[in-house]
Amino acid sequence: MNKKLVLVGGGGHARSLLAVLDDDVQVAGYADIHPCAGFDLPYLGTDRECVALLDPAEYEVAVTLVGGRDCSLAVRRGIIQAYKDFDMPLVIAPTAIVAGCKIGPGAQLMHRAMVNTGTEIGVCSIVNTGAVVEHDCKIGSNVFIGPGAVICGGVEIGDDCYIGANATIRPGVKITAGAVVGLGAAVVEDITEPRVYAGVPANLLR
Repeated sequence: MNKKLVLVGGGGHARSLLAVLDDDVQVAGYADIHPCAGFDLPYLGTDRECVALLDPAEYEVAVTLVGGRDCSLAVRRGIIQAYKDFDMPLVIAPTAIVAGCKIGPGAQLMHRAMVNTGTEIGVCSIVNTGAVVEHDCKIGSNVFIGPGAVICGGVEIGDDCYIGANATIRPGVKITAGAVVGLGAAVVEDITEPRVYAGVPANLLR
């Protein structure tokens, strides 16, 4: 029996994810803290209500909250943990390019994302529209890589990191778990503290 998909989150990324799902995926509805305007799917309640009511034998989930101003990646991590008994499908947009990679369940590769050979991407991470993850990178779980970001070869990014749109990470750089890299930043040295970095080159912001 094919399971029905529930989206956890009803914002813009959820709508983007709907646009890249295969036609045969049955979407039962979405969970969020309240009904979302302009979202043409059944509202199933809050994420806590859905965890309690849905049967993992009948439903699978995609966590579409991405982290940022309205939802930190720490909060997203908690939601992923709450749904640990549910299957989380890997979603790869038809225009994404994936070559010789290892990608964990629940990950989402959006339109025109490119993930090159030898790279590993962890559970429930997102490579957003037009982002590039080059060869031999190691991307942790629950990582968000924003639109147009460029992760050069051999980079290591720890769990729960947020990489802003159009940021660039120099080859071989290591970024510790929980770090936030701002929009358009250029990271040229290892990041060893889980704080916020921005600028060209990227420096500690706060």
